[in-house]
Amino acid sequence: MKILRSHTTPQFENDFIKLPEKIQLKSKKKIKLFEEDCFNRILDTHKLKGVLKNFWSFSIDDN
Repeated sequence: MKILRSHTTPQFENDFIKLPEKIQLKSKKKIKLFEEDCFNRILDTHKLKGVLKNFWSFSIDDN
């Protein structure tokens, strides 16, 4: 299933550039995979709760 759109916040962008390059590369690969196949098992995609209940999230790493 292809995602209609993905969104990041300015805070995410700010925090992202502070991550080690290795994590940034891994994250970019996972974001691309999410945009191509949002329910790929590798991503552990899950629906958020509460005020964010209309949004989905996925995992970059097991940690």
